[in-house]
Parts: sequence; structure tokens; C-alpha cells
Amino acid sequence: INTPSDSAQKFWIGNAAAHGRYCAVFAQLYVEGIYRGVHVFIVPIRNPDGSVAENVRIADNGSKMGLLGVDNGRLWFDAKRVPRDNLLNRYGDVTPDGKYVSPIKSNTKRFGVMAAPLVGGRVLIAIASCDESFVGLKIAIRYAFQRKQFGPKGSEVPIISYLTHKRRLYPALASTFAYFFSTADLSDKWCSKEKTPEDVNVVHILSAGLKAMAAWNKIYTLQLCRECCGGQGFSSYNKIAQMRIDAEIDTTYEGDNYVLLQQLSRVLLRDAQKGRLSKTDSPYDFNTDKILTKGFLLRALNWRVSYLAEKTKSKITDMASKGEDLTAVWNNCLDLSTQLAKAKVEVHCLERFYHGIESAEESIRAPLLILCQIFGLWCIEQDLAFFVLGEGINRQVAIAIPQTINDLLEEFHPFAWDVVDCVPVPDYLLIAPIAFDYVARHRYGRDLSEIS
Repeated sequence: INTPSDSAQKFWIGNAAAHGRYCAVFAQLYVEGIYRGVHVFIVPIRNPDGSVAENVRIADNGSKMGLLGVDNGRLWFDAKRVPRDNLLNRYGDVTPDGKYVSPIKSNTKRFGVMAAPLVGGRVLIAIASCDESFVGLKIAIRYAFQRKQFGPKGSEVPIISYLTHKRRLYPALASTFAYFFSTADLSDKWCSKEKTPEDVNVVHILSAGLKAMAAWNKIYTLQLCRECCGGQGFSSYNKIAQMRIDAEIDTTYEGDNYVLLQQLSRVLLRDAQKGRLSKTDSPYDFNTDKILTKGFLLRALNWRVSYLAEKTKSKITDMASKGEDLTAVWNNCLDLSTQLAKAKVEVHCLERFYHGIESAEESIRAPLLILCQIFGLWCIEQDLAFFVLGEGINRQVAIAIPQTINDLLEEFHPFAWDVVDCVPVPDYLLIAPIAFDYVARHRYGRDLSEIS
């Protein structure tokens, strides 16, 4: 195992700088001078006494933005020899007499099969993103119900009473539920012992988009929660600030979010090219009395996917027909393809949200439906110019959407405390004084670290 240059060093390796004994190294395999693609080798990097192994160099990654409790290091290998058995050989092996054998002829396809299990990491990041978003929201919403400021003469009202608070926290809660139902379905497919090849393919494609969008939703949500808690949100003891910092890396590891979205959009465009992506007419003829219906919301978001797929496909075809290099063609369409992937994830989340409501207990269905409607309209509101300019919705509907969302926020408000109490995060994991009786927990003489 050899590191030919400093640019080939292994970077950000978890547990490498101080304690790790072995690592799984992805390296380019050459057998008898022939390149056989990337393979994985188990390589000892430290001896049993903890000293650095021969022909291995290790350096610390140094200070970083977050995850300060994680040991990250850099590795170089100087013609480090390992036994032949240290090659993970399910899809490619070297025989005792030095011959390479593999059931998969293509180097690219073989690596794709080897890397497929890493999809599980994307699924886990998407799930964890929802969990951490729920933690932040539970803390912030509980605090907002307790903290009072300003109000009618002689009195004060809880800060959650203000529209600026509802406008930030409740749509974030709605989005997190949408991603929660979607990632739960994805996890069920991934963990099923009876999953079909089609299920594996669906998980591989959707996990790319959901990992990206759920991670971004977490960062956005935690930032809102931090701000909505004011100075208390800046305190490490109240957990949100540290989660916000640690959340940053989710946009990068297990795949850069924008690169992952390209993976999803490529599949969508291929399906569109082969006529497998259904076209959806716009709900332009729907009036304002229909905008809370499932039919309108799903049709609007499905139309956006259909419109973007057709527009991107046409641009690619037009540029390619003029003889332009395919790499340059794809690069010129990255803005559209990214919008397409984001649109697909959002409509998928809305569909899973409706499905989740159907399987939920009767007592929680009404507030979940309001959140589902908030999510659907919020997706449109965030992209309102696109819907109007593309004639996806008419002008009257576009004008009505912001106030309709405000009305839904008021309708949901009486349920908010109980709904955040139901999110899948038990109180003992909150570890934040402001999520409970924050006045009592901040009394004089009490150490802020005593938060149980």
C-alpha cells in the first residue's frame, strides 16, 4: 500500500490520529502492471503497544469547526506490505499464484457494487438529521411557550404568540415531520430482509436526495431554533448551539450534497428520456378554495418535477445536438438538475407525509394534517416565483398562499405543545434547562451543569 504524493494522503480519518489500530483503505489495485480498479484493504496502522506501525505516517487534523470529541487524522503509507488475505475479496481477489479474478469484468461496475453498502450511511445521516431537528424544535418551542415578552398594557405574552415565531418554528416542524416520514420509509426498505433488487435501487437513489435535503433542513432548523431562543440559544448548556455547529459536516460527508442531488437528477432525466417519468399538468385552473386539498398540493409539486425534467432534458438535447462536449453540457445544466432533484425530494416527502397521517393514531391525525398542509404550501411559497412564471399556479392562488399559511399556523398553535411532546425524542435526551422550567433551573446557587 503506497501513498505516491501528499495529495494522495488519507484525510479526516476517524480515530486515526491518536488511537486507531487498523483501517480499511480504499486503494487502486495493480496486478502484474494491470489496473484493476479501487479495492479495499485492511491495513494495521499501529502496533499492539500503540506505537505507529512500520511504513505508516500519521498526523493530526488539528482544530476543526465542530465534532471536537472526534479524533480525526491523516495517513500516509510508504510501500506498506500487508498479507494477501487483507484484501476484502468478495468481488475481486488475487490468487496465491498472483492472478486477479472477479465475477464483475468492469472496474467501474465492480467499484459501484463494492460501494453500495455505504448507502446505509446516507440513510443514517438522514434519520439522524430528523432526530436532531426534533431535539432543537422541542427545546425551542417549549421555551417559546414559557418565555414572556411584551404584550397588552400591564401584561406579557409568550413569545410563541408572535407570528414571527410561529412563521419560523412551525414550518420547520412541518418540514421535519415530512422528512421523518420519508426517512422512516427509506429505513424500512433498507433494513428489510426481504428487500427486492428494485427496493435496493430505490434506496440507493432516494437516499442521495434525502440525505442532502434532510441535512440542509437540520442546519436551517437548528439555526432558526437558536435564534428563536435568543441569548439562551447561544448557551452550550441548552444544546442547540453545539448541535448547530456539529451539523455543518453533514453537508459534506457520505457525499457532498450537491453531488448527491446530481445522482438523483441523472436518474430522473434518464427516466424522462425513456418516457418513464409521468408528465403532470399544472394546477393553474385551481381556485383559492382548493389550495388546501391533497389534490392541489400533490399536483403542484409533481408539476414542478415534470416541468423541470422536461426543461432540463430539452436543454441537454439542444446543446448535444450542436456537438458540444457532454461534460460541458452537463455543467451548463447543473442549476436546473439541482432544482429538479430538490423538487423530487419535496414531492416524495409530501406523499410520505400523507401516508404517515393515514397510519397515525386518530388523536394525532388532525394536527398532523395541518402540518402537512403547511409543508406543502411552504414548499410552493419558497419557490413562488418559479410557480408563477412557469404558470404552475395562477396569480390569485399565489397571492392567497402566504395568508393561508398564516391561518394554518394559528390553527395549529393550540396543538403545538402536545405535538412536540409526541416527537420521538424522550425528555431525558434533551439535556437543556430551557426545555423545562428554565427559571427554576437558573436559580442562584445552582450550577448550570446540573441539568438532569
